[in-house]
Amino acid sequence: MNTLEQRSQQMILINSELAQHKTNHVLHLIITILSVGLWSFIWIVASASTAEEQNKIRRKYEIKEKFNLAGAILAAWVGVVVVAIATVNV
Repeated sequence: MNTLEQRSQQMILINSELAQHKTNHVLHLIITILSVGLWSFIWIVASASTAEEQNKIRRKYEIKEKFNLAGAILAAWVGVVVVAIATVNV
């Protein structure tokens, strides 16, 4: 087997592993609309978790990781909540 065939088979394996960790954004959008936005926090956590799992797979195969935007949004949101709680308690 030549290296092109090996690389092709490896990419198929990687893509199948990545496909196992996907966020169903349409479903989360519908639930967010039905819950008047309350579900959006769960959606952000689910997206951040999924992105981290995909990056673990990328690290395993030494592929460039993608920026975890949902994780950054979650971290910012937690920071805002902590500052708000600290401000209220002062």
